[in-house]
Amino acid sequence: MVTGPAALFVICLKYSVPENTGPSQPPTAKDRSVMSSIQSNRSSIRTTTGFRVFAASRHLTSLAVALLFSLLAMGCGGGAEATPTGEVSGKVTVNGEPLTQGQVNFISAEKGVGGTGELQEDGTYKLDGPLPVGEYKVYISFNIAPSQLGTAAEDVLKLVPEKYQTQQTSDLSAKVEADRTEYDFAIE
Repeated sequence: MVTGPAALFVICLKYSVPENTGPSQPPTAKDRSVMSSIQSNRSSIRTTTGFRVFAASRHLTSLAVALLFSLLAMGCGGGAEATPTGEVSGKVTVNGEPLTQGQVNFISAEKGVGGTGELQEDGTYKLDGPLPVGEYKVYISFNIAPSQLGTAAEDVLKLVPEKYQTQQTSDLSAKVEADRTEYDFAIE
């Protein structure tokens, strides 16, 4: 004897009548009891084109489709070589003196990637992670809070000419290579 969810599934299949077919056998008293409990819980059953189907089967189908796509996606990636990357660090000087505040930004419009590194007290920086090899525009940015305007923190903005402070106007650039890590910039 089949019990539990399997019994409900068997009973639903037993009484499912596809279109253009004859009637099914009349239910027994036990079948009527089970069917009554199924009908009282409409969230577990749905009717489409004459077939009674558990709502859970819809979720199982979605899960199976998602699993299939996941397996296909994993299979499609095999054999591809990793993109070569390079670590990036260096030093920024302004008129021969280390730039001690701000961030150095590397941006590649071609690759759609970039990285940022905080300037240290000695003017050195190191980007957060490696970058794919290639050409990058470089610019210097600053995080000055409104409360710092008019203070010594704002004076650092005056050290670096405005043209080096945006991606659009900076003429600083670097070619990131896998075997090179140091990228120094001397701003005059």
